[in-house]
Amino acid sequence: MSCHNLCSTLQPPQGFEFLLGLGLKFCIQQQKPPDCLKTAIDRLRHSIRVKALMSVWDITANSSGTDSYIPSLYMKSATPLSPAPGDVEFRTEDFATNIQFLLQQNAHFNTRLHSNLSRMQYTCMRSLKNDRRFIVCMTDKNLGPAIIERDRYIKYCLMDHLLKPCTYVQLSYEEAKSKLTDARRKLNHLLDFYRSYLTSAERTYFQRSLLNRVRIPVFYITLKVHKGPLASRPIVSCVESLLNIFSKWLDYKMKALVKHVPTFLRDSNHTIEDLKLLGPLPDYARLFTADAVSMYTNIHCEEGCAAFQGWFDD
Repeated sequence: MSCHNLCSTLQPPQGFEFLLGLGLKFCIQQQKPPDCLKTAIDRLRHSIRVKALMSVWDITANSSGTDSYIPSLYMKSATPLSPAPGDVEFRTEDFATNIQFLLQQNAHFNTRLHSNLSRMQYTCMRSLKNDRRFIVCMTDKNLGPAIIERDRYIKYCLMDHLLKPCTYVQLSYEEAKSKLTDARRKLNHLLDFYRSYLTSAERTYFQRSLLNRVRIPVFYITLKVHKGPLASRPIVSCVESLLNIFSKWLDYKMKALVKHVPTFLRDSNHTIEDLKLLGPLPDYARLFTADAVSMYTNIHCEEGCAAFQGWFDD
């Protein structure tokens, strides 16, 4: 994988291309195995209890289609399962005890592992971690990681996006806190008001999701290295946020409607099939694509909500 040096005034640490070229998803092997035996045993115990429960559970009698289970909206229950029936639980605990005993017996052996980073890559990683002048970020179109001066990165965030009053407004801490509280209140009110219209699986999804701790969405940018001059794309990561809980449910609902949109194209094969149905085309016919500039931030909220309502009403 390639990486991009976008620094204009500073020189990145030596060997950065060999480190960042591994990709941002590269898993670094620790020199000492992590002490996660208890977590692994707990996961094993839970998995065995689930399988034991499913073996005696009448799926046909307890299932009613999408009313009771929706894969895309499934949330794992935090309620501990009861012990497995018969001698299954005893065998599980006996296995766990033997594993812990063997680990204690062999604790004196050298368990150091060989790192999958070279000395130069490891030194570069430590240097980048401690040097606040640089930031490593993603590029648009999955073209690999990039390194850039932190002050230039912040400048792109501000000048290209956050300081544009037509799209963004700066809030004080109290204003932001008030809006978050108001959003939670309105969403909970909607959920309570329409709860009777939700299926059992949907109610379970909201109940379990709202028990989890949520975070405030995070703003960052990806850099468009395939264009000149260098430009940026704004991203607001809503993962594990309150809005993500409701947008995930809305996405599930909209997938049932999108196939009825006349201009909907499922994938490239679907596009080719539609083109073949056109028959012979004149010599002056042209195939082209178009793109929108900042499409999502240019959608008016009132028009977007009206469009959604129209599709749901139909």
